[in-house]
Order: sequence, then structure tokens, then C-alpha cells
Amino acid sequence: MPEQLETLSMEIENHNGNSSRNTLRYIILGLLGARPMSGYDIKQAFDRALASYWNAGNSQIYTTLKSLSDAGLVEAEIIVQKTRPNRKVYRLTNAGQEELERWLQEEVPERFTKDEFLTKLFFCGEISDEVALNHLVEHRASLLKQLEHMPALHVVPVYLNIRCSCASIKRRL
Repeated sequence: MPEQLETLSMEIENHNGNSSRNTLRYIILGLLGARPMSGYDIKQAFDRALASYWNAGNSQIYTTLKSLSDAGLVEAEIIVQKTRPNRKVYRLTNAGQEELERWLQEEVPERFTKDEFLTKLFFCGEISDEVALNHLVEHRASLLKQLEHMPALHVVPVYLNIRCSCASIKRRL
């Protein structure tokens, strides 16, 4: 039995690792589909808009850009600058656009995520209502901060659900 659990754990880690690398590849393709960008621009997009649910370091971004370029999915142009270092700006190729479209049409895989907030919420019956409410209020504040970087149409239901959850806990107090 312990061997089976270890094997299952390794399979999940392998699935997540491969999935993570592939997802980063498609995130970069998607960003470049919006407009040509340098590696620096891509990192800024991660920090501004994606950091709440995905992160990537500079080395991961540049390694992935090289891989995408080697695969013919992106091409780079060197922009010569006089007062600053030259910029390497990447754009999708037709093959890159086709690959992005193919990926977007695939079924969404099962989620293997760890979420400390949901885990604590699962056990909220073991703590006082005040502590549970505090966790919900803090989580709501975090989500509202994330909303600043997302289009309103896609996130209104999430906001309403959190708001309703907080209201129902307040009524219980």
C-alpha cells in the first residue's frame, strides 16, 4: 500500500510538472497573440495580471521563449535602441497561432491544486465563527484586489458568491 501511494504521488507530480511547463508555453503564446512582446514585457504581464493564479520566473520565461522559437511557434526581432540595451521582441508565427487555437479547444484537464484557504474553510467548524469569518473577509479582500486586473464580466459571479458567503456567516454570528 505505501508503494502504491508513493507511485500515485509521483504520477501526480509528473502530471503537474509536465502540465505546468506546457501551460506556461501556452500562456506565453496567448500573451504574444495579444501583441508582440519582449521577455521583459511578458514578465510584467505575469506580475500585473497573472500572478494571482500563475507565476513564472525570468529564467522560465526566457527558456520557454527559446523553446518556442526553436519549434517555429514564435519569431524574434531585435529592436536597436541607442540609449538602452537592444530589445528582442517576440511575435507569434502562423504555426504558433494554430498551436494556441488547438490548445484552447482542448478539454480542460482535471485540477490538481492545493488551496490552503479551501482546506481551512473545510475545517471551519473546528474554530470560532469569528475566526472563520475573518478568513472569509481576508479572502474576499484578496479576491477584490485580484479583480482590479481582470475584466469585470468574467469575475462578477465569483465576487457575488464570496459576498453571499460572508453575509450568511455574519447572520450566523
